[in-house]
Parts: sequence; C-alpha cells; structure tokens
Amino acid sequence: MIRADFFSETVTILNQAGFALFFFLFRIVICPALWCQLVWTMWSERNSDVYQSCFSPYLLPVTIVSGTFFNGLNSFWFYKIVRKIQRKVGGQEGVKAGNELTDAEREREEAERQKMKQT
Repeated sequence: MIRADFFSETVTILNQAGFALFFFLFRIVICPALWCQLVWTMWSERNSDVYQSCFSPYLLPVTIVSGTFFNGLNSFWFYKIVRKIQRKVGGQEGVKAGNELTDAEREREEAERQKMKQT
C-alpha cells in the first residue's frame, strides 16, 4: 500500500473530517439502530413457531452479546477519533502529525513504487 503523502493540507483535513463523519454516521448511529431493531424483532418473535423452527435458541443471546461487544468497540474507536480531532483542533498536533512512516515502512513503500514502475 502506498501512502498518499502528496495531498495538500486542505485535502488531508477534508479526508480526515470525512472519515470521522462517516464513522460516526454509520458505526455510531446507523449500525446500532439496525442492531437494536434486529434484537427487538427477534425478542418479540422468539415464541412464534416459525422463529423456533428456523433459529437456534442460542441465536438471540449470541446476537445480543456480539452486538454489544462490537458496538462497544466502535464506541471506543470513536472516542479515540474524537480525542485525535481535539488534539488537532487545539493545536497540540499538526494535521499530518502522527502519520510519519518508520524506516521499514518507508523502504517497503519505495520497493512497491519501484515494482509498480516496472509493470
């Protein structure tokens, strides 16, 4: 993978803002809402003959536990994103700060660029 270090600071800001916005929209708003709707439907239909004949009795608890875990994980990552935004907006960190490559990553990217030029 080649890092796009050729973007201007404005494009980098827009890219980071778009990432944060869509992460919030999909992983914090939409996915938990869909998960809640799924759990509610499974809960209300759990005693019906169709539900019992089609689904394992363990499906509802597994759905609740796994959904809680992944929604909690998404919340944790969103917290980390918000903290990063606060550092960048507060001037404690530059727009491109924390995005530097290690020497090994830089060498690997250079090798990939050379490989792409040859093909």
